[in-house]
Amino acid sequence: MSRINIVSANFIENPAAFGKEFKLEITFEAFQHLEKDLVWQLVYVGSPSKNVHDQILDSIFIGPTPAGRHQFVLDAPAPILSKIPQEDLVGVAGLLLKIKYNEQEFINLGWFVRVFYSDPEMEAAPPAVPQPDLLTREVMVDDVRVTNIPIKWGDVEEVIPQSDEPIADDDIAIDLTVPDTDDVQGSVQAGEGQAESGSDEEDSEEDEESGSDIEIGSDDSDGEEVEEDEQGDEPGAGAGDCGDEAMEVENAGDAAPTTEKPTEAPVQDALNDVTNA
Repeated sequence: MSRINIVSANFIENPAAFGKEFKLEITFEAFQHLEKDLVWQLVYVGSPSKNVHDQILDSIFIGPTPAGRHQFVLDAPAPILSKIPQEDLVGVAGLLLKIKYNEQEFINLGWFVRVFYSDPEMEAAPPAVPQPDLLTREVMVDDVRVTNIPIKWGDVEEVIPQSDEPIADDDIAIDLTVPDTDDVQGSVQAGEGQAESGSDEEDSEEDEESGSDIEIGSDDSDGEEVEEDEQGDEPGAGAGDCGDEAMEVENAGDAAPTTEKPTEAPVQDALNDVTNA
């Protein structure tokens, strides 16, 4: 961003005789204090085809420049006729105002300059050899071309301070509000209840799988393990289901001796019938 803004640039005595000096009243604004000089340079472009004929009419140095609005008049002599090609003396020329800071050009204002004979007859039929004393120049102030060029305003580039530690993605959205103590305890208890419920479900699934493999007349060790799990569980969702499954396993273990006795009676009766026969 430029630290200088050109508010206005007005030519005094325009049109004027070609050999008269330029007077340019400049108003500009500095957005902040500038320690080094501002260089204001007025250049006459004598030939549209070759820049070797450009003439630096004057250069002035202004500085240090405090922040605020400023105004001054730039006086520059007329261009030297011998440095202008004869075929380019009459017609259209150019005028440039270049502004530099710290040896860097940051603003360039350009105008067209019309050079003509004020006498209508000479303007209609110009002489073969130009007559500089009869020439008039007019700066076309309504058609100004402004070019802004970004530059380095300070000796050291401005660097945004950063932390030594890199910022991780997880640190981008962190809630720094202090939670309520009761809410924290409730969250912890809820988490523990969910963990215990999950462990109960896993134990019940294991009991179902082991219960399908229990044979009639086996030991009651599995039933004892189920009873221990049931006693260790806290009351909650799923606790009643685990108890019912444990009771079913225990009943299956207790029913083992009773199922064997009915099968022995019919067999004994059948043997008795065969013996009697």
